[in-house]
Amino acid sequence: NLSGEKTDSFYINQDITFIKGISGSRLLLAGSHNLNVYNNHIKGDFGITATDNNGNLPKGIEIFFPNFPEQITTDEDIAILWLSTQVNSVDISYSSDNGTTWNLIEQNVSAEKKYYFWNLPYKNISSLLIKISDSDNQDFYDISDFPSNIVVYDSYDYIAANECFMWVGNNGMGSHDPKDDDSGFFWPGGSMAVNPLIFKDGLVWGGIIDGQLKANGNYYKDGLQPGSILSTGLADNPVSVRNKIYKIKKGWQQLPENEEKDKYRFNYENWPVELGAPWIDTDSDGLYTKGVDKPKFMGDETLFYVANDLDTALSNSSLGSDPIGLEFRTLVYASSDEDKKNFVIKDYTIINKSGKTIEDMFFGYWSDDDLGFGGDDFSGCDTSLSMMYTYNGDDFDEDTYFDNIPSVGHMFLKGPYNNVQDTTFKMTAFININKSIPYLGDPILHDYRGTETFYNYLRGLDNLGSTIINPAINKQTRFMYSGDPVNKEGWFMGSEADSIQKLTPADRRFVMSSGPFNFQPGDTQHVVIAILVAQGENRLNGIIKLKEYAQYIQNLWQNNLITDAITKRPQIVQDFSLSQNYPNPFNPTTTIEYTIPGFESGNRNPELVSLIVYDILGRKVGTIVNEKQKPGKYSVAWNASKYSSGIYFYKLSAGKFIQTRKMVLIK
Repeated sequence: NLSGEKTDSFYINQDITFIKGISGSRLLLAGSHNLNVYNNHIKGDFGITATDNNGNLPKGIEIFFPNFPEQITTDEDIAILWLSTQVNSVDISYSSDNGTTWNLIEQNVSAEKKYYFWNLPYKNISSLLIKISDSDNQDFYDISDFPSNIVVYDSYDYIAANECFMWVGNNGMGSHDPKDDDSGFFWPGGSMAVNPLIFKDGLVWGGIIDGQLKANGNYYKDGLQPGSILSTGLADNPVSVRNKIYKIKKGWQQLPENEEKDKYRFNYENWPVELGAPWIDTDSDGLYTKGVDKPKFMGDETLFYVANDLDTALSNSSLGSDPIGLEFRTLVYASSDEDKKNFVIKDYTIINKSGKTIEDMFFGYWSDDDLGFGGDDFSGCDTSLSMMYTYNGDDFDEDTYFDNIPSVGHMFLKGPYNNVQDTTFKMTAFININKSIPYLGDPILHDYRGTETFYNYLRGLDNLGSTIINPAINKQTRFMYSGDPVNKEGWFMGSEADSIQKLTPADRRFVMSSGPFNFQPGDTQHVVIAILVAQGENRLNGIIKLKEYAQYIQNLWQNNLITDAITKRPQIVQDFSLSQNYPNPFNPTTTIEYTIPGFESGNRNPELVSLIVYDILGRKVGTIVNEKQKPGKYSVAWNASKYSSGIYFYKLSAGKFIQTRKMVLIK
């Protein structure tokens, strides 16, 4: 039947062998047939109904998605869509060789569902095809019209080596669930943890370039994009495979053959040394050789990614500033050792690739903590530990921890380098952000006023740039709530000294900072944050346990034992060693690690250590280290931005120990 302004007839003078799918009133007739319409002036829609000799609709399957060329990344599930008639169940398969061979995804899927969510295989596929077939009769099937591409790319992953579970993104996002847009740091239980502690956190920064204030960071909007800054000064392609987030795990080789093992294998075999990921020079030749040299495990699980701030739209969406030109090489790692099972390390190497000096620069760490129920929390800081922390504001946490409430801390293990005093900064300010207090409210997103507000907070001021007064002693301070809530001393939340603000338990977010310093073009800064959890007999005893644990972690860090202990090395360094620099080749910054044991005299007093760089002609071009150092493990960076491409040598001298290694600068 034809329908429209007129009704006419047609005939098909050959058998119909197949009908491919039905969409609305649309049919595709397959087989040998002739279609004659006796009126060429038909207007409006028309439909065709075809049946077999018994009056039944014949079988048909049509696949709709994926049905066009596109790139699909492995960090997403895709929906396979189809339409079928007279089919009870279907088999779903994929081909990675343009249809030569087929791999079964699922059998006997109810045809009435009309869709199936597929967890993509963890491998690159340049010619992906999907086939839907009748489970009872494989002669009835359809294949996607055009091949698609699967690209191995993770934009986020999690670390769960110990009791902490934390989401991480390759755009700098931290402790936030990218799927549910909700809390992303859970404790205890590791991969099985369900109790939230942190809604979101991340690194923030601000400074002055050519007289203009700029600020950005991983706030409620993330101001970074994946990838490095190239030698041209432009950002690398953020969706290139090399700019994914990489995760390696000790013992992955013993996993059963499955998608999880495929993922670890890919990351291990494609470890991005060229982007600055740490590695072990197994053959000591100074060059990373895949299959010979190995990725360096900083913990039982190690994540690595590179990001930059050059996307103007992203930068503006965060705090309203234009980009600076900073590259962030980030390591996240954790240990399953019993005494290290309740903290995670975030290790940032930041390179100024703007070509300009950033004056009065600060780095800060911001967090929105939610201890279970997020509406009953208090926060504070401990200046002696360079730590900000959250604890429950009353004795009972609704919905989650009840009366067994932990405390969570964020601590500077290493602040930026103070090039004036030749030392590293500790925490230099702590501000509790409170939306109910006008001069301490949330920085405005996507507005330059957000830049001005956050920079004032980094300086330890209120959002108008005025000083903070500690009401307990009536003096200026850069550290809010630095008192002792356990012994009821000083200024702490809920104290009598805090009666002006009349704070009661509520949702908390805050920022600690370190600076100021001048960040020269081509220079590198190294900032390390520990996120730690402790639980006591009650909420206040939990603060005591948290500070004790923080001191323990500080001691591990100061004695170079956090990564050493994770790799099960002896606590006392027995031998000298000079590691191969990484990355190598490099441009323009590389890292050199070495260890100094107890000296031959038998004492452990400091002795003179020198680390000197020479060019290929043996001429001295720079001194990296020239000082007395105690036994331990050391890591130093060398910036070669003012030197030309070529081969260089670095020589470590300490007592009678002398060793030289080669490195290659490529520009």
